[in-house]
Amino acid sequence: MAEAGVYRSRGLPGGRGVGEEMAKFWESVVLMLFVYALAAVVSYFVALFIKMIFIIIKRRNARLAARAEAVAPAEAAAAAPKSTD
Repeated sequence: MAEAGVYRSRGLPGGRGVGEEMAKFWESVVLMLFVYALAAVVSYFVALFIKMIFIIIKRRNARLAARAEAVAPAEAAAAAPKSTD
């Protein structure tokens, strides 16, 4: 009975067995992979959000340019001197 206790604690701090150490190791690996996957998903959504911001800015600039082109001929006609023949 005492022999098993000595065998379990041999070479490992705190008297933990090899199976317990491997279980903790695999738990930490699973946690690491989960955190990595979560970071990848968050990074993807942040990149998508930034891309949407640039698309909105591009559309707004195109709309403002089209509005300026539509207003420019009207302003040019209004600014041209009218003949009084």
